[in-house]
Amino acid sequence: MIAVQVLRDLMEFANFRCYGIDVFNTKAEKLIEIIDKITALRTSEPELGFDYDFAEVGLSFYRSNVFTEKEMEQEWFKVKSPEEQEDDMKYFYFETVMVCGLDYYDLLRKAREGKLLEKE
Repeated sequence: MIAVQVLRDLMEFANFRCYGIDVFNTKAEKLIEIIDKITALRTSEPELGFDYDFAEVGLSFYRSNVFTEKEMEQEWFKVKSPEEQEDDMKYFYFETVMVCGLDYYDLLRKAREGKLLEKE
């Protein structure tokens, strides 16, 4: 089982592209919309907006918080300092992308079920 996770902080050193899309400079909603047209999304709670898995191609995207354009119009956001606003706006984007072997999710499922060492 191989999985490589890349943090957004590394984007100052390299570009990270998936299907020709810069994953750390494309807003999360747009990125998911594009990738979902290429391969099926498989995640337990997509409506939350934190974690998206595309198991068929071995891709996962994660952000620890969700921030949207609508929230920029809210009073609670407008009263924040520019630094605080900038901090919130980083959640337009994913914080990590993971690329993994196609068996990764099956192995995780088996491990959760306590069946990792069982022969099929």
